[in-house]
Amino acid sequence: MLATANYSIQINIKDLSLSFGHKILFDDLNFCLQNGDKITIVGDNGSGKSTLINLLAGKDYDQFGQIKVCGKIGYLPQSFEDFKNQSTLDHLIYASQNSQLIKLTQTPFAKQYFERDFFELSGGEKVKVHLSGLVHADTDILLLDEPTNHLDNEGCDWIENFIRQHQGITIMVTHDRALINNTESKIVELCPFTHKLIRFRGGYKFYLEQQKQNQERSQALLEKQEKNITTLRKKQDTLGSTASLQVRKKIKRLKESMIDVSQVRKIPRIVFNEKIKTSVNLSATNLTKHPLFTGINFNLDSLDHLVITGKNGAGKTTLLEIIYGLREPDAGSISLSKNAVMGFLDQEQKYLDLEKTPIELISQGNSKLFSTQGAIIGHLKRFGLFYEHDFFSPLKDLSIGCRHKAQLAQMIAEGANILLLDEPTNHLDLMSLEQIESQLLSFPGLVVAVSHDRYFIKKIADQILHLETAAT
Repeated sequence: MLATANYSIQINIKDLSLSFGHKILFDDLNFCLQNGDKITIVGDNGSGKSTLINLLAGKDYDQFGQIKVCGKIGYLPQSFEDFKNQSTLDHLIYASQNSQLIKLTQTPFAKQYFERDFFELSGGEKVKVHLSGLVHADTDILLLDEPTNHLDNEGCDWIENFIRQHQGITIMVTHDRALINNTESKIVELCPFTHKLIRFRGGYKFYLEQQKQNQERSQALLEKQEKNITTLRKKQDTLGSTASLQVRKKIKRLKESMIDVSQVRKIPRIVFNEKIKTSVNLSATNLTKHPLFTGINFNLDSLDHLVITGKNGAGKTTLLEIIYGLREPDAGSISLSKNAVMGFLDQEQKYLDLEKTPIELISQGNSKLFSTQGAIIGHLKRFGLFYEHDFFSPLKDLSIGCRHKAQLAQMIAEGANILLLDEPTNHLDLMSLEQIESQLLSFPGLVVAVSHDRYFIKKIADQILHLETAAT
């Protein structure tokens, strides 16, 4: 049940439990937040972070337990799929919770988009409009699900300042490392084993170090225990029946004291296609798309990493779609080497068949590397899709982050040697994000990425193409 009240601002979750089929999200989860608390909820993709935000915002999933929210809520969803038929002004009024229209015309970002339908806006423009509404909603509690996804630097700076100045409770789900650090938000993890929330004392770096240390300790202990059992079994074979009873008892005691393998955190071991050996080339000559950009030129070879930056609406996604062949330029041309195989990760997943399962996405595609279901499952596991639910459920039933991983897995399975990545760090859990960045650095093909992720750009880019002209 969801309750609201007009006294001191707080959130109190008591004995919250929720499952979808056999998948447990929350198990007797208890948590309390007071006025002034700023937290970031992190966890594996599909662990229930967005579901928890939705519950706090008032959505009902037939959950057990009690959620008590005292204060006025402002909510930013991760996806805007439910708002396809709204004008921009209508959405602004909705997000502002019906604030006075005269106030809304003075919003920092939104008024330049009033003449356009909301769903025609770019991903970043949609977020800006919604955030502009929240400014005028006078909220006590901010629930922000991936607030910097798709935002340009101007938008990221603005929302960081907005969060820092907010006096009530702020709960974010985000994988934006700069946002976590710059807002001094405390990390709270949704644990995949206990299905409860765990507080961490520090920020992003502290959390990541703790996770790596915990994983290393658990893995080392597990390997030591397995080694001891193997040694005892060899001893049993050597000594024969005279010592077998005593050795069997020792083996039994060791097994009983072993840590549960299921409680050792599964970390993605992402490997991009190591079989790509031939060089590849991609070039653009005088590429033009009115009114977005004119005269774009570049020449890229294997091992190049080009990151495209610019304001929301400048045409970054459009440029990737032209390169991939989904749109035609008004002028100019794209040239590819004959051996080029392109893979495209689109930020809004509008080209993804959500009725397919991850296995079908690869098996029914153009996979050059995996022909059996077992091989495909092994490939998906390396990208962080670990469970049966992840393999055999339609993509529409998976989290946006899990869909993102399935798309990446498909591209690699199809032998892509040119990766076109539109906001590749959006929606990913922190562990997967670190793995993908590491793999991109050593990817033997070439990479063209659109990104506003400040950490990602600094780590990956050896060339930057900045689009100056924003859409009007």
